[in-house]
Amino acid sequence: MSILSKQITSQALSIEIDKFLDSGGRIEVLPLGYSCEFSNNTQALKPTAKMRAIMSASVASAHARKDRPDVFAREKARVSGLLHYHGKPCKVCGATLRYVSTNNCFSCNKASAYKRSQRIKKGITHDQ
Repeated sequence: MSILSKQITSQALSIEIDKFLDSGGRIEVLPLGYSCEFSNNTQALKPTAKMRAIMSASVASAHARKDRPDVFAREKARVSGLLHYHGKPCKVCGATLRYVSTNNCFSCNKASAYKRSQRIKKGITHDQ
């Protein structure tokens, strides 16, 4: 752009700003370093910026799962149609056998079912 075209553009912009202010518009001066793209107001984000935020979150999630072999073991078992897989050790009993559908510990689930059946046999229908 030549200097003359820049001056014309600047004058046209000044005229548009004056019209905006005369019609009741308001100009806010933002603090140094502030940007609407990085504010907490997601409505102010442009569609491309929203998509970048969504994609970066999903990429971060994928990277977090990358180093967890139990996640891949469960997915592999699910795709294979298996009911159980060996994954992360249970915090309660330490067993690694888990249900694919719920990710619950197989041993703890069986123990809980056994306790429930014993209560039913004794006629206790709720926890006491």
